[in-house]
Amino acid sequence: MATVDIQPPNDIYATFGRLNYKPWYALAEFVDNATQNFFTHASRIAELTGEDALLDIDISYDSNARVLTVADNAHGMDLAELTRAMKISAPPPDRSGRSEFGMGLKTAACWFGSRWTVTTTQLGEPTTYSVVFDVEELSASGSKALEVQEAPANDLDHGTTLVIEGLRKPIVGRQVEKVRKTLTSMYRQDITSGRVQVTWNGAPLAYLPSPLWQHERPDGTGHEMRQSLDLVVTDPATGHEHAVHGWVGVLEKMSSSDNGFALFRRGRLIIGLPSEGWRPSELMGQTGSPEWKRITGELHMNDFPVNFTKDGFAWEGGLEDALIEALTPLVETYKAFARDLRVRGKGGPVSAKDFVRAMDEVQEGLRAPELARELVTIGMPPPSGEERLREEMVVEDAEVVPRTLEVVMPTGKLRATLYTKDEGKGAPWISVQSVSNDDLDVIINTSHPFVAACCEDERGTVIIAKVVLALALAEQQSRLMSANELVPADDIRTYLSTFLLHSKP
Repeated sequence: MATVDIQPPNDIYATFGRLNYKPWYALAEFVDNATQNFFTHASRIAELTGEDALLDIDISYDSNARVLTVADNAHGMDLAELTRAMKISAPPPDRSGRSEFGMGLKTAACWFGSRWTVTTTQLGEPTTYSVVFDVEELSASGSKALEVQEAPANDLDHGTTLVIEGLRKPIVGRQVEKVRKTLTSMYRQDITSGRVQVTWNGAPLAYLPSPLWQHERPDGTGHEMRQSLDLVVTDPATGHEHAVHGWVGVLEKMSSSDNGFALFRRGRLIIGLPSEGWRPSELMGQTGSPEWKRITGELHMNDFPVNFTKDGFAWEGGLEDALIEALTPLVETYKAFARDLRVRGKGGPVSAKDFVRAMDEVQEGLRAPELARELVTIGMPPPSGEERLREEMVVEDAEVVPRTLEVVMPTGKLRATLYTKDEGKGAPWISVQSVSNDDLDVIINTSHPFVAACCEDERGTVIIAKVVLALALAEQQSRLMSANELVPADDIRTYLSTFLLHSKP
């Protein structure tokens, strides 16, 4: 019976359970091995089977039995390849692909569980090989070799199956969907190529890219806001040159999850998981800005160094900074375009959600420390502090903007709730109701010609909402500061100017 030498000392395998893996990166080690085995031998698979070479990777997870299975129909391994694969730090002869360090299978499998089995058949070979790796048993016995079970195989059989039992790192709750989304994003190139299918418990993973902005030309035709990138970056620590290619684009809709760059190495995502894009401020702008929410792209960095778990680049010696510096002038045009783009979208009525950004930006500006000092200088309230409630207005059939604005005044805190409502062209453009001295309801009439014109694009919508909110606050504060209903006009103008000055531009 054949054996597999697994030296170095077998007690090292127990330590792999303490590695700082995430389930998706551990699973990626198995997918990397399967895809690399397939890409290396795709032409031979097509030649011997007489069919197009297509790779199926099925990941099955039984949460009740705590068993994880990863099966593929790649080329498979013969005894020599299996021996190398089971030994630590025995890299493949060709290290230019995704299988590079000779560590992933062992570290990831031992991280998930202490007992796992590899069964493999190489296309054109008559034998199936199977090896059981039991960390606890190896530690107890002190054995430095594994027995290999052999069974006859059909010449056209091919592929490898990994079964991990008794998972000590179960995939539970929301992690299941996180794993699905992450693997889909990591292997988007393979999946969209049509040559590779990855399934999770029988359901294929499908990648849908986020739509990019369509820029309209004068002749009415459109083109996608996407620009190719091709550059060389020099590592300041080593002097080595690294080629980078990819693209930068502008998202159709602002997003805090789809934005940022996805960084690939040899066709597999390294940085840029869902909601975790690479977002240097030099390329993206300040966090939360319009350009930050719209800039996106992909960078392919095939010869950049990575850490051995392949969840990050080894670029601490200044290589990341050099990459940012090289990219900055190349993306500046798109960054400026995204910064100035203020389009709500053509067609359809104005809705309350279109005013969310205005509420957020006014709120941010009115938190400025200097605002409180300026408000105190405008005036103090009369001693009476009597209630001055206004007539009621109907808000039941209005659409409320899902934010509430608050500003601290010398008289206390003022709160404003904004509503949108189609009240007809002849109705006032703005209505304000003082629910109490410190609580306002504000309705903006979206069918008023002035409001409708402003709301043709996002920038106009934001501006008109800021003016409406500032005016309502200015009126209320002026009224509260007056000893009677005779409010000086210049008080309102002063408060209005102050509030608008501190609204984020």
